[in-house]
Amino acid sequence: VSMPLLLAVKTKIFEKYTKSKTGCACWFDIRRKDCACCQGTTNKVMQCGWPMHHYCYKKSDRFGCPGVPNNKYTFSTRGYPCFWDHDRKDCAWCSPGGYQCGPGQKAGPDSKLGNRCQTGRNLKYCDSVVGDCRHIPACDHNADCLFHREFGKNLNLFHCMCNKKNGFQGNGI
Repeated sequence: VSMPLLLAVKTKIFEKYTKSKTGCACWFDIRRKDCACCQGTTNKVMQCGWPMHHYCYKKSDRFGCPGVPNNKYTFSTRGYPCFWDHDRKDCAWCSPGGYQCGPGQKAGPDSKLGNRCQTGRNLKYCDSVVGDCRHIPACDHNADCLFHREFGKNLNLFHCMCNKKNGFQGNGI
């Protein structure tokens, strides 16, 4: 995590949720083991996404942790397949209704703050696509893209779900 980002967020707000800053698998990339371990129940506490992956915070199904760029629409700036190149996994995980920004120096994966998501209404911010598996087909072959919930009047959201019957678990990517 870069110093300016840490200075912008008072890390004390994460203390009661974070057991250790490293040692647990990262939810956004289950191959990594350098993310925070959380204390508390999983229905009340969540591990933060990149670049705040060394912390845990109170659970939200709507917003990313404080310190994650554009956290109103972004859970993590890394780990999700990019909509323009599904082999790249350095793009943002969007919160429900968030739109993943495309490549570029402003909000793409190579930008200063990494890839992020935004509202689909702001067409000047970045080229973007709804950040779910129906619009970015990237589920693992042991997972299915299933309906998750409605968002607003005209948008159905989908997410990858592991085939638990066959013993698979994780984020479905």
